[in-house]
Order: sequence, then C-alpha cells, then structure tokens
Amino acid sequence: MDYSVIVTVYNDEEFLPRCFDAIQNQSIHPKEIIIIDDNSTDNTGKIIDQYPFQKIFSTEPKHEQRWLNRVRAFKLALKSIKKPTDLILKIDSDIIIPPNYAETLIQHFQKDPKLAATSGIQNPNQFHPLPRNGAIMYRQEAIQNPEDIREVYAWDRWTLLWLQEKGYNVHVDETIRYTELRDSLLTTKEAKRSGIVRRREYYPIRAVIIQAFLQGGLKSLYFIYGYIIGAGPERHSKDFIKKYSEKEEKERMKYIRKRVEVTK
Repeated sequence: MDYSVIVTVYNDEEFLPRCFDAIQNQSIHPKEIIIIDDNSTDNTGKIIDQYPFQKIFSTEPKHEQRWLNRVRAFKLALKSIKKPTDLILKIDSDIIIPPNYAETLIQHFQKDPKLAATSGIQNPNQFHPLPRNGAIMYRQEAIQNPEDIREVYAWDRWTLLWLQEKGYNVHVDETIRYTELRDSLLTTKEAKRSGIVRRREYYPIRAVIIQAFLQGGLKSLYFIYGYIIGAGPERHSKDFIKKYSEKEEKERMKYIRKRVEVTK
C-alpha cells in the first residue's frame, strides 16, 4: 500500500531537521511528502527549502486559538495531494518516528480493510483509547473529503470518533514508539477545554468524574468545570457516545488495575 506524508509547521526550526530526516529514513518511502508552512516567522522556510518536499504556504490569518490554524492547514494539505495514495501519515513537526514506523502501521491496514486510522505511542505508561494524533496514519478514502473534518477544538479526536461512528475501526500499536520533542504537558486551561469536549460528546457524568480524577490536582477541577459549562451534545449521537464511553472506561479501569499490580 502506498502512503503520503503531511507535516504542518509553524516556527519549528529547532525540531524540523530531525523530524524530516526521520521521514526520509523510513524503510518504505512515501510517494509524496507535503510540508505546509503556516506563515512561520523564524527560519522554518529556509530549513524546508533544504529538503525535496512539496512546500505549501497557508494564507490563513493567525487565530488566537492555534488549533484552528492547525486543522485548516491540514485540510489544505489534504486538498494539495497530487499523487494517488492509499494512506496518509500525518506527523507533527516535533515528532521523530523510527525507521520502521510507516511499514509497521501499513501492515495493520493490510490486515483490516475496515481500519481507518492507527498510530504508535509516545508514552508507554499512559492509557491509549484512541490513536495518537502526533504521528497517525489514516486510510485516505476515509478522510478524502476535507470538509468532513470539523473545525472544533480536539478536531483530531472528533475525527476518530466520527470514523468509528461510521463503522470504521481504529487501532493503537503499543509495540512501536515515536519521540516527541516538545513539552506537551496538559495545562489547566487545556484540562478545562477537555472537559468542554466531553460535554459536547455527551459523556456520562460517571465517566467524566473518573477522567477528571486522573488529571490530578487543579486540572481535575478545571476538567469538571469545563464539563459543567459545556454546551451540551453537538457532534455525535448520544447512543454512540454512551456505548463508546462505557467501553473506554472499562478498558481504562482494566489498564489502571494492571498498572497498580505492576507497581506493587
């Protein structure tokens, strides 16, 4: 199966060489590598010019919410794919993938014709209910219409749940790991946003309390606060989210029990 790579970048000069070199060193080379520069103001453009990639500039104005720029840049890159491909590997600019990363993920698509998305992991000590968006591979036909990707906070999560709701499968391969160079610890503000997302997804309160507890400290309170002020169901059907959240919480508790036993 063929695959293309999409990397969205913004002022990432310190990360790009290692990210790009890792892409070039894949055991199976991509048909096309698209780099979309979201109006960087540092040396990002000069670094991109040193590589034989397709380079695209986004004319999207800067938004206070950076996630909006990222999702629109990704949608623009989807529209810019020139060569026919089966799969799309989306990589964040601060990610380093191992040489067999793409090859390993491709094998999962070959085994499962209903698989829409899969990824490796960054943190082996973390529960992974959904593929990790830092280095995720999609089936091209599943996301071929960029307008299907909603411009909402946590749009990557929305997309994965939407694909499952449509009958696709998603998968996390915990045997293969990538490296994340940027510090991505959740802030209290992001914890609040995550709570808002759960409210929009109509997560039941029991599942929200469990997830809030796992945030720890003030982030737990902000998570619950976000859920309380959230706007209610908006993106998925109530029945789908109820079944998904129940399954996720069972898997999460199973993981926690296993971690506790390992720790003891």
